[in-house]
Amino acid sequence: MKAIVLIAACLAAGLLSLQAQVTVEIDLDQTQFIRNEAIPVTVRISNRAGKPLKIGESPDWLTFNVESRDGKTLSPGQDVFAGGNFDLASAGTVTKVIDIGPAYDLTHPGTYKLTAVARFPSLGAIASSATLSFDVVRGTSLWEEVCGVPDTAGAPQFIRYSLLQSYRGKELKLYLRVAEEPESAVARVIQLGSVVSFAKPEKFIDPRSHLHILYQSGARTYDYFEVTTQAAIVTRKSYESSASRPHLKVTEDGKVGIFGGLLRGPQPAPATNAPPAAPESK
Repeated sequence: MKAIVLIAACLAAGLLSLQAQVTVEIDLDQTQFIRNEAIPVTVRISNRAGKPLKIGESPDWLTFNVESRDGKTLSPGQDVFAGGNFDLASAGTVTKVIDIGPAYDLTHPGTYKLTAVARFPSLGAIASSATLSFDVVRGTSLWEEVCGVPDTAGAPQFIRYSLLQSYRGKELKLYLRVAEEPESAVARVIQLGSVVSFAKPEKFIDPRSHLHILYQSGARTYDYFEVTTQAAIVTRKSYESSASRPHLKVTEDGKVGIFGGLLRGPQPAPATNAPPAAPESK
């Protein structure tokens, strides 16, 4: 019995020693996400081992444990790529931002718990972060439409554009969801920005199947986006109302323009493609 107690004490001492040598911290810039939205996790690793620490000795050196509210552990559908294969200097810190959305099926609304686990074979050690919680919500659907994807070889392809809104804290946010049809396929979500609750967004799908959206983002401000079928933002502009408020106008050949209002500048650069999310199950 004394031998068992001694072994347990030694293991506990070893764990405390490891925690003093290497610390792993995680952070989320928000605690609520729309289903299929990117979930970037900031991971900070600090080396207090007194010597350089090898980072990324194996491809799976950094993994995540994701647990649903009912205690079920989610299995990743694909590997989480964290990079690595470098030395972290003594007393040094490295920060990585990793989107876990594509690896886990987080399409079911609910609360999830997240922990990061880092492995360091050169130390013969494993370090875990504290656990964070986040929520996945569906959001309120404002509009959706299915359209074909032009210039595709083989069988016709279709996507579904959906406008959603959800409160993030006290702010009402507008989202665009772009999903392949049928709905069980991959989807991408873009957070467009803040929106006023009483205004109805204007939208139009042009002959290229690009979606044009104009919505009121403030008391006198309006935001415009042009988004491709691959969820890439190719145009983003901001306007403010003057003698008349801005509105979408479509010509006979299907070209879209903004009429009325004043263009605000300088304009923000278009955002990059939203990363693919995990396959959705209904």
